[in-house]
Amino acid sequence: MNEPGFLVGGEAVLLANKRSGLLILGIFLFGSVSSAFASDLAQEVIKVFEAKCAECHGDHLPKPKGRFGYVLDLKQLSENPLLVTPKDPDQSELYLLLVDEDPEFRMPPPAAKGGQMTGDEIQLVRRWIEKGAEPVSTTAVTTDSDPPVGDTLSGDDGATSGPITVPPPSDPPPAILVYLGKFHPLVVHFPVALILAAAIAELLWLFSRRELLDQGLRFCVLFAAVMTPIAGVLGWFAGEFEGYSGLPLTLHKWIGVGNIALALLSAYLGEAFRREGSSLTRAKFRYCLWLNAVSVCVGGHFGGVLVYGPDHLIP
Repeated sequence: MNEPGFLVGGEAVLLANKRSGLLILGIFLFGSVSSAFASDLAQEVIKVFEAKCAECHGDHLPKPKGRFGYVLDLKQLSENPLLVTPKDPDQSELYLLLVDEDPEFRMPPPAAKGGQMTGDEIQLVRRWIEKGAEPVSTTAVTTDSDPPVGDTLSGDDGATSGPITVPPPSDPPPAILVYLGKFHPLVVHFPVALILAAAIAELLWLFSRRELLDQGLRFCVLFAAVMTPIAGVLGWFAGEFEGYSGLPLTLHKWIGVGNIALALLSAYLGEAFRREGSSLTRAKFRYCLWLNAVSVCVGGHFGGVLVYGPDHLIP
């Protein structure tokens, strides 16, 4: 007697199940299609880093600059508190280097093969950090065209993300200066060795008074006075255009300037002693030379920090 009603109810249940199944299938297909067209934020960031940063900080390099060679490893990158503070780009050194107002410290450097980052690429990195700097993300990338120079970067909600402006792109340096800077590591070892050899020879001469030592140290001092300014100029080019930055670079550059002054002063005092024969002048020459020897060692240390990292002397 209730069979028709039961059948009607059963058909209603079946129909409802069909509709639910179609709805779930539609949601699944829509999500699949949407994800197919939506760019993965982390993958887009990797593309930017590969194009603009891997030249100096890629894992393929035997000696990446600053011992930072994992720019394409987002997991290792996000776990380094010295570089990234997840969800806070304004406290993340990685991001701050991209928007530094000083072209000397802004990354990538003007001479980089991939060029400096565009405003759109900088905004992409900022959003990645704001989203938590996850190594794998499903957040869609919705970037506009590059913001004009001086405009603030906007977040996903359209609100400004703070008083961060896109720095104006630096003009690429003359290619000849970039090329000359590459000779700094080759040239700089000449004056370093000459100054150290002269300092040792002066110490030995102090006890033996042998003429041969005096002649040898004179040659080293005069040769160093010629080579030190050349090495310093080439080093300045390398520091400007090779992508180094930070306090070690500043110290290395200005200690280098001091070494040039000391090398020239040592040469002047040494020749003055040979003209005058004054023991006081010889003492001034000696202490200037020894100070120069210490200074080139300190400057060389900071050069090693730039190339190999702050722990380059630790076994």
